[in-house]
Amino acid sequence: MSTPFECILADKPFDEVQRTLAHASPDQVEQAAAGLTPEQREQVRTYTDKTMQSARVLDALVCGAMFYLLLLIDQAGSYRERFDELLEELGISRTQAYRCRGVWCCFGRALTETPGLKRKFRPEALKILSEASTPQMSRNEALQRARDGELITIQIALALKAQHAETAEIKPPLVEPLPSAPTSESPTRRTRQSHKWLFVGDAARIEVIPTATQGPPDVEALIRDLEAAIAQLRHGGSANQVA
Repeated sequence: MSTPFECILADKPFDEVQRTLAHASPDQVEQAAAGLTPEQREQVRTYTDKTMQSARVLDALVCGAMFYLLLLIDQAGSYRERFDELLEELGISRTQAYRCRGVWCCFGRALTETPGLKRKFRPEALKILSEASTPQMSRNEALQRARDGELITIQIALALKAQHAETAEIKPPLVEPLPSAPTSESPTRRTRQSHKWLFVGDAARIEVIPTATQGPPDVEALIRDLEAAIAQLRHGGSANQVA
C-alpha cells in the first residue's frame, strides 16, 4: 500500500493523496514521515503549501489533512517559521489550524469515503464535533444523521455534544493535537516548559502552554486565546468539558 508521502512525491492529485491518507493507519504515516530525506521533506512542504494556497476558502478537511502531514515531518520545529508564514498568508490562527487538523483526525476517513457527505456539515460544526471534549457518540450520531440527509449545523453539533457529555466517557481524538518532540532533551521541549503558566481556581486547574517554540510568550495573544476559550465554554453550556 502506498503512503500519502509517496503520492505527494509523485505529484499526484490531492484527491489521491487524501484517499491514501484516509486509509493509512497513523503508525504507517508516522513511519513513512520518519523515513523521508531532507530533500523529500522540502518537496512535501512545497506540495502542502501549494495545496492550501489553492484552498483559499479554508476547506477544513483539505487544510486539516495538509496540516496533519506538515506537523508530522516537522516534529523538531525546524519548519515552524515557514509554518507561521503560511498561516499568515492563509489568514488563519494557529488555533484554527489545529482545529482543522482535528477535523481530519476525527472525520477524514468517513468524509473521504462518502462523496458529498461533507456538504451535510457546516465547517464550524465539524470543528466543534472534532474537539477533544466531544464524546465519540456525538460524532457517530452526527455522521448518521448526515448520511440520512440532515444538515449538521453549529446548533445541532453543540446539542449533540451536550447530549452525550454526561452519558459517555470523554476520549481524545484518534491522533493527539501535537506530535511529540524527538527527545525529552530537545530545546523546543525545554522552552515550552519554561513558559508554562498554571492557575488553580475553585472549580478548575488551568494549564497554559504557549504554542510558540522560541522566545517569551505573546501575552496579548494568550489573553485572546483564553477569552475565546471562555466564550466557547459559555456557548457550549455547563455540561461541556473543555480540553
